[in-house]
Amino acid sequence: MNEEPEPEAEPIGSPALGNADAGATRPPHQPGHSAKDFLFQLATITVGVLIALSIEGLTEWNHHRLLVREAKATIAREIADNKSALARHFTDWDRSTDGIEKALKLANELLATKQSDIAQLELGFHLSSLSDASWRTAERTGALTYMTYSDVQDYARLYGHQELYVSQQRRILDRTVSALSQLAGGDPHKALPNDLERFRLDLMALRGELLADKQLGESLAKAYEDALAKHKPEE
Repeated sequence: MNEEPEPEAEPIGSPALGNADAGATRPPHQPGHSAKDFLFQLATITVGVLIALSIEGLTEWNHHRLLVREAKATIAREIADNKSALARHFTDWDRSTDGIEKALKLANELLATKQSDIAQLELGFHLSSLSDASWRTAERTGALTYMTYSDVQDYARLYGHQELYVSQQRRILDRTVSALSQLAGGDPHKALPNDLERFRLDLMALRGELLADKQLGESLAKAYEDALAKHKPEE
């Protein structure tokens, strides 16, 4: 019996495998990034960040500018209103002085002779309604932080002057109440000599306080005028 020869094994790298490899798709060659490309991308990112920061800074600067402008405008209106209120106060100042002089004459006559032709006592004092609300608001909102140092210093000096004047007015009011409290039922003709003497002393002190009020008020009115001329609000 004749034996059939065994089929030979295909050698490695047979045509079938070779054809399969030949038909496969190979990825294209991708060159690496150069230092020039890296620097260009870095510069682009940096410029973008700088532009964003510039826009943000410009927006914030504009907000601060508007905050300062509004604060200055409201402070200017407040100063003008205070100046007008102070002027109204001085229209009644002479009447207040006349009332004190008349009351002193009454007290002196009653102490000396126990009688006087003055039948009515008129002690009155007009308090000025001076506000600092706009100044305090500017401080709370932070507007003062973005003003110039000289502007803040001017405003602080002006409102400090105003507070000194307001304190003086409080002293006058307290002294007036003290003088009237010395009189029994408000009628000097029925008061005891000791009470009349204390009443007279309070009136003399009140006269001095009123003179101080005049001097402080006149200097404050000038300070208001100077502030309005120097710190005009922007249009």
